[in-house]
Amino acid sequence: MGPHLKSGSYYSQIFCWHARGNFVKCSFYVITTLRIPQKIMLNLICLLKNGAYLLPAIAIWIALYIPYLPFYILHIDTAVYLIGAKLVQGGYLPYLHFWDHKPPLVYYLYAAAMSMGGSLGTRSVNVLTLLFLIASTVLLYLLALKMTRRPLCAMMCSALYPLLSFLLVSADAINPNTEIYMETFSLAALLAGYIALFSNRIRLFAVAGVCIGLATACKQPSGVLLPFLCAMAVVQSWADGRKYRRMITAVVLLVAGTAVVWVLIGLYFYLRGGFREFMFQCFQFNMIYSSTMGASIQFLNFLEMLIFFCKRFPLFCVFYCAGLVSTIAAIVVPSVSFHRRLTYLFLLFWHCADAVGTSAGGILFPHYYMQWMPSLAVVMCLPVAELIGDLLKSRRRLACVPVGAYCIYLAGLIFISMEPIYIEQTWWFYPLRERISMISQWKSVFGSDYYRIPLFFRTKYTPELNGIISDVRKFARKDEPIQVWGFMPDLYLLAGKKPASRFIYTTPISGDFVGLSNLYRRKPTPELKDIHARHRDQLISDLQASAPPVILATENYITPQTEFFWEYLTAHYSLYRHASMQISIYVRNDRIAEQGHTHDCSLHHH
Repeated sequence: MGPHLKSGSYYSQIFCWHARGNFVKCSFYVITTLRIPQKIMLNLICLLKNGAYLLPAIAIWIALYIPYLPFYILHIDTAVYLIGAKLVQGGYLPYLHFWDHKPPLVYYLYAAAMSMGGSLGTRSVNVLTLLFLIASTVLLYLLALKMTRRPLCAMMCSALYPLLSFLLVSADAINPNTEIYMETFSLAALLAGYIALFSNRIRLFAVAGVCIGLATACKQPSGVLLPFLCAMAVVQSWADGRKYRRMITAVVLLVAGTAVVWVLIGLYFYLRGGFREFMFQCFQFNMIYSSTMGASIQFLNFLEMLIFFCKRFPLFCVFYCAGLVSTIAAIVVPSVSFHRRLTYLFLLFWHCADAVGTSAGGILFPHYYMQWMPSLAVVMCLPVAELIGDLLKSRRRLACVPVGAYCIYLAGLIFISMEPIYIEQTWWFYPLRERISMISQWKSVFGSDYYRIPLFFRTKYTPELNGIISDVRKFARKDEPIQVWGFMPDLYLLAGKKPASRFIYTTPISGDFVGLSNLYRRKPTPELKDIHARHRDQLISDLQASAPPVILATENYITPQTEFFWEYLTAHYSLYRHASMQISIYVRNDRIAEQGHTHDCSLHHH
């Protein structure tokens, strides 16, 4: 056992308790031979042990991500953030110099990733996203471990997280998007809040508040965690002898921690002269387009999708229903201990809060569900394992067998199966083996350039897309910007051009933006008319100032809201050609005359 492990000593006991297998035994021998202090040694032991339990989940994330890492653009939303990050690197300010309605943290995360990524370029964002997913998994494991005290059960929760995510939302589980970064900070807030609830470390509520602030700085729906943790602090203080002082302190620390983050963000934009645009785009505009759908309809849409998942994946339905029933039973059964009852109340409230946050967007895109996945994994695993453990009593180690078997089944479905699963509209689940086969097939046709084509494009359009980019570069010189009318921000990245206006995408002006079209179909309010007039003037002013040689129109129809744009376009530009991807290439009249090209007069707008 080594020269420094005396019989019966503390180190000897630690070694006997934890050493399993030659590799671990050798590691502990080295640690003790080096005379590492007792506290550090215990921390190393815990780190090695928890690291071993986390390996399956981390390995799953890495295996899922490897086929996607080489791609330059994985999601259309990612293209917006990448363009914004490049502008931030050039000294531009979000909201003041380019338009978007998302909170600002994602632009600075991407800018930092690309600065450190060097030759990786935009692919450094893929690496950043993988690191955030792994960090979320570690935080989820630690939270589950605090809730159950059983490492094996916590391991199952962490392994179920990537498997469920990829099964239910397919590639959107790993595509760089704000929900992934938001969820990492949210889980940090939940972990700090849970520890603060069940210990005397009340200052951790301030840490939880700061983490909520950072999460909402990635995307707004994570704000549901603030009332959730405040409610849990009130319930815990009330149940634990009505400790009003602790209750008030906890709520104040949570609110103050969140407020500090947003005060600093607001101060940053105020000092740089962009506070008004920051408040309008990040908050006021979000409230306007969110109001296009009532809260009840939003939640019904969420439930409709959940029912679809349950019908499509029966085993998912079994484990989910069993988890919910077990959670509620643990809360209402009188014989359950106070600590366990409060833990399950925390889990149920957390799951409901995430459901509200997920459905807040109204129109549920697949990546919205990433906010819901961590609590879903814990609900499907922890209560079921605890219930089975109570029934087995002396054989508690077998409690995780059903969940473990389900994890193995999901892994087989994701990694081995070849059949794509149609979920809804254009939402498909592609097993990893099928996706790798598709990538290999198209890479053999297009070579390594295939990775530059956005993954969300239909590959059959690749030659046409290359032709469009070639035409753009033919008319637009190296440092000249272009403008894309519609929502195809990836065209800027593919062409290597900056936007000619502050609008990276123009759908908020045309009205074809999430549920904004509903407001335009109804009688627009005076507020909406004022906003549209303001956006219209900003766009025309930017176009007149930059005079882009090329405008790519991806929305080729005229509405009362877009008539002003087509009038400007026909006055200064000519239609060069209309691509099969429903993209029209317009070239400035003087540039066409300068290069001696003719334009296609046979095509008209609809």
